[in-house]
Order: sequence, then structure tokens, then C-alpha cells
Amino acid sequence: MTEIHEQLISGLTEKIRGMQQRKDLFIKASGLEEEAAKARVEIQDAILKVKDSQVVFDALVKKKSIIAASSCAAIEIAMSKLLPYGKAIFKISDDELFIGWAVSEHNTTAYSGLSGGEAAAFRPALGQALAGNGNKLVVIEAAEMDDDKIEALLSHLSENVLDDCQFIVNTCHKPTNIPEAWMVTELL
Repeated sequence: MTEIHEQLISGLTEKIRGMQQRKDLFIKASGLEEEAAKARVEIQDAILKVKDSQVVFDALVKKKSIIAASSCAAIEIAMSKLLPYGKAIFKISDDELFIGWAVSEHNTTAYSGLSGGEAAAFRPALGQALAGNGNKLVVIEAAEMDDDKIEALLSHLSENVLDDCQFIVNTCHKPTNIPEAWMVTELL
């Protein structure tokens, strides 16, 4: 009987070893399940944080757009005060920057498409508007402007000149009609 007992003991020992290995696998699997559950909770937390961040991001994008629009409007107003006619256009979006002159309701010209005379009036208005507050000296090279445009510009600036701005208008020819507010200096 001892041999049978030894075989039984050996078989039971093997069975115990096998069960111990399965127990170890179950313990490992249980630990993996706990880790997976923790990972699922972390994923849900991360998803909520991303959603919260997206809400904050969207609010900041909207705020940026509002600020950019109000800044552009202020630049347009400042520029338009110095243009002899029409309205300055200054638009910023995520995709582009547009600077132009709406000389009439149906005629807007991009900055790059302005004629020499139009650019001579437009550039100082743009520079003055971008310079911000404080005393400024604006120099206008008006040689490409005809007499009518120079006279319109001088009259407009006489009526709309800002306290913090001094203008020098250079041209190679003296306009026929010069408003009283302007001092003429001729160089020979």
C-alpha cells in the first residue's frame, strides 16, 4: 500500500501545485482587473478634463475674436478720420489679415492694390492709427497726388487734425488752393 499511497500523495502534490499556479493566475488576473478599473477611472477623468479644457479654449477663442474685432474697429476709426474720403478697412481673422480702403460703398481696394496717390494718403493714416496714443509726427509724401486729391487731403486734415499729431505734407508741386491752417514752406 505504500506505493499506492506514494502515488496518491504524488498525484495530490501535483494537483496542489497546479491549483497553486491557477490561484497565482487568478490573483494576477484580479490585480490586472483592479488596474484596468483604475485605468478606466483615469480615462474618464482625462476625458472630463479635456472637455473642460475645450470649454475654456472655446471661451478664450471667442474672447480673442471679440478683442481683435474691437481693436480692428478702433484702428479703422482712427484711420478713417485721416482719410479724405471713404473708410479704412482693417480685419484680422485666424486665416488672414486684410487692410484696405473702401472709397465708396461698392469699391474697396486692398492695400496692395492702391494707386500711388491713394497709398500716399492711406499710409500715414495707417501709421498714425498703429502708433497709438501720444504725440506723433506724420509725414505724407504726396508727389503722386494730383491737385484735387492734395487739396482734399489738406482740407480734410485741417478739419480733423488730432491734437497729438503734426503733419508734414511733401510734394513737388504747390497746390492751387491751400487751407489757411497750413503753413507752406517752399524749397528751391
